[in-house]
Amino acid sequence: MTRFTQGLEAELPQLRRHARALTRDPGLGEDLLQESALRALEKRRLFRRGTNMGAWLRTIMRNLHVSEMRRRARQATPTDPDELISRVVQPPRQDRGVEIRALQSALGELSDVNRRMLLRVGLDGESYESVARDAGLPVGTVKSRISRARGQLRRHMDGVQPSRQGR
Repeated sequence: MTRFTQGLEAELPQLRRHARALTRDPGLGEDLLQESALRALEKRRLFRRGTNMGAWLRTIMRNLHVSEMRRRARQATPTDPDELISRVVQPPRQDRGVEIRALQSALGELSDVNRRMLLRVGLDGESYESVARDAGLPVGTVKSRISRARGQLRRHMDGVQPSRQGR
């Protein structure tokens, strides 16, 4: 395995999260991730050693995403007025930003170990068994820690003062 492919492989979990954030859809996010990885492999001769591979890969991903959005916008324009209005008018999204910042704050309250476990299972879709094996812990312990971390996140998001459990 070349140094480039090792670097690409190491960036895949972060790229997967970035793709899901861009597309707001897990399936489309996986498609964007695969297309981005393929493009990076095709264009690897353009990558300069010593530069930030993650930033380079995210730029490829963003450009692919923007191109896809433009392609979709050029496709057939709806003739139904209700459908046209639903495409043009979007509900306010300010609440999403507030929720995301609250979630980031809540994640910051978790211990590093519990946060990593929660993200691997909840966001990356890894199995409890895989996380337990990597951490050298029993599966029940991992499940318990993730359950406590989820509870702590839920309390924080509901405005309840977070406890110090799981730190």
